[in-house]
Amino acid sequence: MQPKDTQSLRLKLIDRLLPATLILLLVGAMAAYWIALRSATKAYDRSLLDTAFAISQQIHLDEGLPQLDLTPQARTILLTDKFDRIFFSVRDSEGRLLDGNPELPLPTRGEWGNVGSDLRIYYDGIAQGVPIRLAALKKKIDNETFTIIAAETLSKRNELVRDILFGMLLPETLLVIVSASVVWFGVRSGLRPLDTLRQELAGRSHADLRPVNVDVPEEIQPVVGEINNLLERLEHSLASQRNFVSDAAHQLRTPIAALQAQVEAARQEIGEPAEKTLRGVLTATQRLSHL
Repeated sequence: MQPKDTQSLRLKLIDRLLPATLILLLVGAMAAYWIALRSATKAYDRSLLDTAFAISQQIHLDEGLPQLDLTPQARTILLTDKFDRIFFSVRDSEGRLLDGNPELPLPTRGEWGNVGSDLRIYYDGIAQGVPIRLAALKKKIDNETFTIIAAETLSKRNELVRDILFGMLLPETLLVIVSASVVWFGVRSGLRPLDTLRQELAGRSHADLRPVNVDVPEEIQPVVGEINNLLERLEHSLASQRNFVSDAAHQLRTPIAALQAQVEAARQEIGEPAEKTLRGVLTATQRLSHL
């Protein structure tokens, strides 16, 4: 009867170890990507918030009326970026636009409520039909509260994502190859004692029932112990069989020898007519003794 499962143990181990290793590498890569992206996003968000802070420093009240002293040169410096379009808006406590881009979305009351005592918030939105990232800041001047918003498109953020992905691609590919090689050679090295055990058993004759003495890992020691127990039981069984055959031969040889001697004596005592018959009996007795 053929065994139901004949798959190689080496392949079984690789089937279990390699996918688990690849999953761990994938999880590690995703974690590294998330950490890098989160750190870079924080840096970009702080830069937006710095822009909002710079604009807030130019707000003041003139005879009770809010004014934004933002010179054309300062406006150009604040709103110029090599990769993205920069937007801003300043609104009073009633939501009236003091200056900037009117299409910038304001954070909701719920979003402001989630930031606790902090008067700044980051959120996503859309302006002029394109996705943007926004930083909102509240500033209180006298009894008036102003909301300053700085925003930018996502060009450099998306470029950062691509850079991180491509930067991780080669190291992760090499790491996968190295990990697969380590798993393959590790499994081969771990199973080498089994090959040693197989060679030890294959090199023996059918009569060599000595205990197996090979260096194997702790997990295979019980198997070697059971093989040695089996060899010991076989040795005991074969010894019992040899003793039985020897005793049986001895017990049979003694009466046959006596019978042969009696036939020889009878041939000498009786006459010629019966000698021929006794000669046949003697021949049969000799054959039986030989057997």
